[in-house]
Amino acid sequence: ERYKLGYHKVAKIIELLDMVDVYAVTELEPIILQRIGFKPFNSIQGAIDEALNRKDGKVAVLPEASITIPSPLGDS
Repeated sequence: ERYKLGYHKVAKIIELLDMVDVYAVTELEPIILQRIGFKPFNSIQGAIDEALNRKDGKVAVLPEASITIPSPLGDS
């Protein structure tokens, strides 16, 4: 059975997106990431460079983010 995102997790992600930009390097289609408020990148280095070029830019890396961020419904 697929993991279902609980409302409390959705609320936390929305709260997070109000405070920070989330850059994602993944095989998911960029449009899916954009729809949930993430910024897609083709490479980890590109995402890091973009973040560090921002004023007060900081980076946190989640190497196993698929455990933290589930795939959207309908994605196999």
